[in-house]
Amino acid sequence: MTSDETITIADATAADRDDVLALLRSSKLMVEGVPDDLRGFVVARAGGTLLGVAGTESHGESALLRSVAVVPEQRGSGIGKRLVDAALERALAAGARDVMLLTEGADRWFEQFGFERIRRDDAPASVKRSVQFAGACPDSATVMRRRAPLRVLVLCTGNSARSQMAEALLASLGEQRVLAASAGARPAERVSPDALDVLARHGLEWTGREPQSIDDVADERWDLVITVCDHAREACPVLPGQPVMVHWGLPDPVQIPDVTERRAAFEATYAALERRIRALLDLPLESMTDAERQRALRALATA
Repeated sequence: MTSDETITIADATAADRDDVLALLRSSKLMVEGVPDDLRGFVVARAGGTLLGVAGTESHGESALLRSVAVVPEQRGSGIGKRLVDAALERALAAGARDVMLLTEGADRWFEQFGFERIRRDDAPASVKRSVQFAGACPDSATVMRRRAPLRVLVLCTGNSARSQMAEALLASLGEQRVLAASAGARPAERVSPDALDVLARHGLEWTGREPQSIDDVADERWDLVITVCDHAREACPVLPGQPVMVHWGLPDPVQIPDVTERRAAFEATYAALERRIRALLDLPLESMTDAERQRALRALATA
């Protein structure tokens, strides 16, 4: 490969199958269970040459990462990481609650993606029935899991101030644990400049955002839905997957006419949201039941 050839990462097709199987065999990876159409697989190519592959299998609410291989001359170039990132992105976007893998010797490398070692017996039953778990991969292999980020939606009326600040805090403080979004029952024309100012004063850059409607996110799966104003609480539609719903009512600082008082109100709103979100993130959310999450988050409404 020459330096001017562009490396592309794309969904694999049936036309890639022969090259993919050859790479997996040369890498001493199993080919049992590789689908004919390579559904769930991504490939890296440059100038028509296959450089690497990674795939995921869907097993109910879990996915299994497999078949991560890069041609010898490109190992250490970053292609493997790009392939795994792409495969994980697709699996999580498809609704996987966690992603499992089996590896012999590469467990430290997979830690960079948020994978953690678990006991083989703790793997989901659906994944245990896969070809890899059922016998093709040796019992000595390390079992690892990456949980899907907790999907949190924050709702208010205009999606211009309170919900935008909450989304920014969740995105900043939640790191890989949280995928946050916000929306409004009656979206404003723009995000409040006062909200952007208070976020900037606390080191959070949030320019380029636009308010969006609840309708824009109503078909997505959410684990937690937090309403921060009474109108959004009443206007919230029925969302798929029966997410945990909690109300953190806060006064709207946008409505304060005096500039000095409004700035102080935005600071107070930011402080209240930060306090509650830090307390939320201190909870063992991933291991809690929905009922436990709801009780704990309701208790934070007055924090």
